[in-house]
Amino acid sequence: MTKDYFITDKDKLFFWFSIIENTGAKQVLDMGLFLERIGAIARQVGDIMIPVNIELDGLNMSTEKPLPIYETIYDHIIEVQDEIKGHYDLAILLASPDEWNSDDIGEIIRSGKISMLAVDMPAYEMLRKMDIDLSKVRDVRTDDREYKLISF
Repeated sequence: MTKDYFITDKDKLFFWFSIIENTGAKQVLDMGLFLERIGAIARQVGDIMIPVNIELDGLNMSTEKPLPIYETIYDHIIEVQDEIKGHYDLAILLASPDEWNSDDIGEIIRSGKISMLAVDMPAYEMLRKMDIDLSKVRDVRTDDREYKLISF
């Protein structure tokens, strides 16, 4: 059975798109396929878009296969059990940590294949319980929420 996600909060959308633009990242890993979870059908929401010159890969952390349209939105979709071959300037991890295997997340973060990780507070709290270096953390605020940007 497919789980439905309804994100009515424009704050997370704004953060997701803005953190890519503001960090200048050229290789981005969307951990958990946020764009799929919110029902986006393009690399653009409103007047904010992810240009085609930015490599946008999605990490599927669910047991369900993403809908075919997401193969056109993401440059690559990687299954969580597969090895990540590239290096990412930025990875983004938002919400739903209770549904994800923290061992998988920790292994990916500790692999050295991510330079920065942007997280919301539920994901940050999950990371605090793991053996991950969080010494280089910056607060990122939007109007309604606090996020963290972690450098490795």
